[in-house]
Amino acid sequence: MAVLTTALVVADEELRQEVRTCFHGLPVRIVLEQPAITKRSAFLESLRRVTPDLVIIDSAQFNDPFKGVARGIKSLSPIPSIMVVHQTADSDAILRAIRAGANESVFPPVESNLREALDRLCRQRAALEVASRPPGKVVGFLSAKGGCGATSVACHVASTLARITEQEILLADFDVEAGNVRFLMRGTTPYSILDAARSAHRLDLSYWKGLTWSSQPHLDVIAAPEKPACKEPLDPRPFREVLHFARPQYGWVVADLGRSLTFFTRTLVEELDQLFLVSNVDVLALYQTKQIVHSLFASSYSQYRLHLVLNRAPKQRAITHKEIQNLLGLPVYAELADHPEIEEACSEGKLVTADSVPGKRYTELAVKMAGEQVATLKARYSIPGLKKLLPEWLKAWLAPEAVVPTKRPIHP
Repeated sequence: MAVLTTALVVADEELRQEVRTCFHGLPVRIVLEQPAITKRSAFLESLRRVTPDLVIIDSAQFNDPFKGVARGIKSLSPIPSIMVVHQTADSDAILRAIRAGANESVFPPVESNLREALDRLCRQRAALEVASRPPGKVVGFLSAKGGCGATSVACHVASTLARITEQEILLADFDVEAGNVRFLMRGTTPYSILDAARSAHRLDLSYWKGLTWSSQPHLDVIAAPEKPACKEPLDPRPFREVLHFARPQYGWVVADLGRSLTFFTRTLVEELDQLFLVSNVDVLALYQTKQIVHSLFASSYSQYRLHLVLNRAPKQRAITHKEIQNLLGLPVYAELADHPEIEEACSEGKLVTADSVPGKRYTELAVKMAGEQVATLKARYSIPGLKKLLPEWLKAWLAPEAVVPTKRPIHP
């Protein structure tokens, strides 16, 4: 988890509260807090024990003795950054802080400037965490409540990623109580994610291939058990090990996490690069979504890994995207409109076609998720082939003069 651990040393109580307010909604956790540095050796020992990523100090601490403290901080391993908060935009005080060893200075308006600085540091840390992981991306889809359609979205996104990226994709059903991936993807094996978890300590590629089936080119599927796993709560740790095993085997792992945030799913989301929270726009679904978002943020889950997908959205509704963002504290990442073709396809145990209206919306979501990985489509595929699959906003991006056409169209 990309949490920015912080030591806070601010004497003025009002300023300290203002600084703490800036942490709200950001993956920042205070691991040490005190009003002043009274004894250098004791302070450095405390920092050595909690190893913060960042030390935030008010400018009042920057007297001559602090230079020695700054040198002591720089001698720690790993070396934390030093951020100085100033109550006035005093250029002399800022210069003294820099000379004393500060990496960054924040001056009034403190709340906006400090939040911007923290946001930047959190993004950098999140990027470093992703870069340090093995190859392959792991994403999860979680319904705010039953009936929001996370399973359908996960299946369509996995199928689309396999088609547009040409990477190997895994669709994994972790909804061990009521998994429906087997039905939608027409499962052909009695084995399940539970079998993989029970053998997590000895998983290898040959055994893994026996548990999965190939639903289409480049797409492997592993289903949930056909019957509920057991009456006792399952230990989520072996399932997390399954995700860890699958990551380097695939370009993308798409996990269906079922509904609601439980102890089981809460443990699994730590292994994800991104979590897509799927909600409808009715009052109960939005209420449950708000509860999940606040619970994740309260535990320092990174806001850069959490995305909101509105599913089965009606054309006419009373609430706007801006109002939803204000309500949940999370912007709308994507909206999937309600369409009769989705219900018809799901009732028959199949996916909608790529060139259908809802199929194009799923393609739009998958393209947004894949980002730069599909930028090469401009040079690899013909414009007519792409226009059959992509939404309107991408057609202008794929202007003929910007593309070198080839003879490799995408076949929906």
